[in-house]
Amino acid sequence: MSEDSKANAFISIETVHFVDRELEKFKELQTSERERLREVIMEKFNAIKSETSKDFVELQRRLTELNHAHQEMVADKAHFQPRELADQRQHEYDTWRDGVNATLNNQAGRIAAYISLIGFGILLLNHYWK
Repeated sequence: MSEDSKANAFISIETVHFVDRELEKFKELQTSERERLREVIMEKFNAIKSETSKDFVELQRRLTELNHAHQEMVADKAHFQPRELADQRQHEYDTWRDGVNATLNNQAGRIAAYISLIGFGILLLNHYWK
């Protein structure tokens, strides 16, 4: 081997070692970066999972409140009459009240007539009794 070829062989072996060392550093860097990114992603995933869990619990609470409110509304609604029935009862009451008022007015008119007749009779008796 000549001097030039020895120099080239030495340089190429050093270059291979250098490249190997750099590749090894790059692999280690990639591995550590991958682990760091995995940890970041897992932290984000766990945070999202935690928030989703909290949101689920809140939605369940609200749904329970709505179901309870609905049950209360149904129970309260059972105490009310339908509009048609209430209107019918009001109409019947109005008819009854008008009948009672008419009867009272007729009786008041008759009583007023009797009182007028009795008063006129008393006047006549008083006038002719003397």
